[in-house]
Amino acid sequence: MSPRTSPRILRASALVLSAAILVGCSNGSSSTDAAATESVPPVTTTETAGATTAPTPVAPASDGAAPSAQATDPEGLLPGQAGYRGASAPAVALNESSSTGDATVKVTSVEAIDVSGDSLAPGEIAGPALQVTISVTAGSQDVDLSGASATLTYGEDATPASPLRDAEGTELPSSVAAGETVTGSFRFSVPADARDKVTVSVTVVPGQPAVVFQGSAA
Repeated sequence: MSPRTSPRILRASALVLSAAILVGCSNGSSSTDAAATESVPPVTTTETAGATTAPTPVAPASDGAAPSAQATDPEGLLPGQAGYRGASAPAVALNESSSTGDATVKVTSVEAIDVSGDSLAPGEIAGPALQVTISVTAGSQDVDLSGASATLTYGEDATPASPLRDAEGTELPSSVAAGETVTGSFRFSVPADARDKVTVSVTVVPGQPAVVFQGSAA
């Protein structure tokens, strides 16, 4: 009687063979993945020390504000300096009044004087001069007079007169209340024989047109 292979033995052999095939495939796959991983070069990044991205400049927003009020005239002079010729209202006679902003200005007197001694500040020259007294009346609101100034020219050539130190106690106050009037004086060196035509320009608030008064102070 020929020996016969047991069916159980055959099934067991088939299972062992299948397991061996699976293990082989798994090992092959792992080897392939490992090889692929080793074959890909590592990715590196390079940082440049101190490198920054420059910000894009942003233009400042415009609020429509006017330029600085303390503007120079075409010759580079400021209000109060001899020869300053900034924007001004039309000239009126010495005995008339003129308005600028919310203030009304009037020349109340032009007095011939001689300055010397203690009346002079360092650098000023003694001699004949004119003392111009003005009044400033505020309208519906207070007016700041801290920047108020005056200049004077004389003669047909409008020669700038050198300003002199104001007499003590005659200066304009720093402000005038609404509806009120204040006075102040300004002194200028003016030759006694050159007063047939004088022009007084008063700047109440820098940046606003000056008021101009013209006439004879002889």
